[in-house]
Amino acid sequence: MSDIRVVVSGTGKMGMVIGESISAAEGITLTGFVDGLASRTEINGMPVHKDPEAAIQECTPDVIIDFTNAAWTPQLVDAALKHHVRMVLLHLDLNYLGTGQGPERHDTLIDRRHLASRSSAQHRPSPARRASTTAREAS
Repeated sequence: MSDIRVVVSGTGKMGMVIGESISAAEGITLTGFVDGLASRTEINGMPVHKDPEAAIQECTPDVIIDFTNAAWTPQLVDAALKHHVRMVLLHLDLNYLGTGQGPERHDTLIDRRHLASRSSAQHRPSPARRASTTAREAS
């Protein structure tokens, strides 16, 4: 089975920690970063893109891990859905820290009607996932 290809959204402290963790893990390959506010074009030899479409086309991820500001997420999710890339969203509303109310739920980030209107047939596996599934079925 081939490695899972990952793009990390975010180039701040948490993005760097996630990128380092992915680089150290077996079975996962970091292919780049995407961050609309990035001031660099590469981190440790990995490309940094400001545009989600460019990141997806050039880095060909199976998954995007997003640990950024929630205002950026809808643009990222739209690009991921368009290219059939899975998303992992990690958000915490810092306004709630210390209030005892816990993290805010970001139900409005992804319009549930938008996701529900897409048929499951549109969400095909990535080329790498299709190839590994085909290879398993053949054996």
